[in-house]
Formats: sequence, C-alpha cells, structure tokens
Amino acid sequence: MKKALTGLLALFGLGNAPPEQQVAMIDPATILASISTLSDDAAPVEEPTGKIAPGDLVFHEDDWRQIEFFPASREAEIRRTLAELILFEKAHRKGDGWDKIYLRKLDVMPVLPGSGARDALLAELGEAARPAPILFYGDNVVVGRVAHGFSVPIGRSVALYGFQDSTGIPVLGASVQAGSDDLALTRAFAKLSASHHLIMVDWRQHLLLLGVAPGGDFEIWRP
Repeated sequence: MKKALTGLLALFGLGNAPPEQQVAMIDPATILASISTLSDDAAPVEEPTGKIAPGDLVFHEDDWRQIEFFPASREAEIRRTLAELILFEKAHRKGDGWDKIYLRKLDVMPVLPGSGARDALLAELGEAARPAPILFYGDNVVVGRVAHGFSVPIGRSVALYGFQDSTGIPVLGASVQAGSDDLALTRAFAKLSASHHLIMVDWRQHLLLLGVAPGGDFEIWRP
C-alpha cells in the first residue's frame, strides 16, 4: 500500500480590518469548519520548557489522534464510529465545509498496557525516544507540550507519538507531514499489528487497517 495516510488541517479565520474600513458583523453560525471530526478528549499538555528545537515534533492541536492505533479487540467499536462519521458528514456538509463537527467519544484505554510499554515499543521499533510533541493553534500559538509524552521518528516526516500513564500507553497516534516517506507508517503498522494485534484508523480518510494477509496485502475496511 503506497498511499500515505495524511491530511492537513486549514482553519477559517477573519483578519482585523483597518480602522478606516467599516466593521462587518458576521453570524458565527455561518462560519463553516474545514474539518469534520475531532477527538473529544483534549491532549494533556504542560508548559514547554526552553526553546522549541528544530527536531521537535510540532503539529496543530486538531491533528491530535486523527491517525491512531487501537487494540484489535475494539474493531467493532471503531467500525461503528466510522459509519456514524460518514452519516454525520453527509448530513452536515455545506459546500466546502461542515456546519458541525463530529466529536469522537471513545473511552481511553491502554493501547499497549504496562509500565514498561513505552520502552518495549521503542525497542521493537529500533528507535530512541524523542521529546513529546508540541501542539499549536491559530497563527503558531503554542498550546503546550504533551505531558508524560514521547515521539518516535519512523521515517522521513513520519513519527509515532503518545503518552504513558500508570496503565501503559493510552494514546498512540501517528503524525504524517509534508514530504513524508509514504511507506514508513504502513511498515510500522505491519510490525505492531503482528506483535501486538493493533489496528490503525485514519479518521479523515475513513480508513481502517485491520492487519496484513499472509500474501502481504493489507486488510482494509471502509464504511
């Protein structure tokens, strides 16, 4: 599968009018969202210390959990949510955007359980942990760094990220940015699917990866 699982967010905004121009009043209800779905749980963030380094993983807060892993035991739940998302998008599509956003209300459970989950993941991927992601919004306004988080580069402009708590790793997501290695994420998925029975969903692309067939083809489901 050579198609990158990607999707970049663009927000609609209003600039400040010069003082000599007349101020126009706009009904907020008429402003459309350019994205149809968000995770209902906000990322746990803390104030970043020091400067943002060139190698830090930085992405918009709305990209949080747009591509993510789940245990295979949650497949039915993910299928239902994707099917609901499709119906919601059709009902609320208005031209180039949506008049409402579908909030995914999924219980947060360990993707990889246990206190040593992060170190085990790093060892399996053969990569060293990098600092937690930094999230921003608007015109590069920093929201914060993910608390107790980590990132793992797995290819050019592709990284896994998440955070660890007492249960293990409750969130394991993927960031795919411009100029990415198209196959890096699918290689990582194949490895984690085989070793931990994980599935992976791209909410914006309505794509669920279930596993790898004996012949090497990816098992894919779309609503």
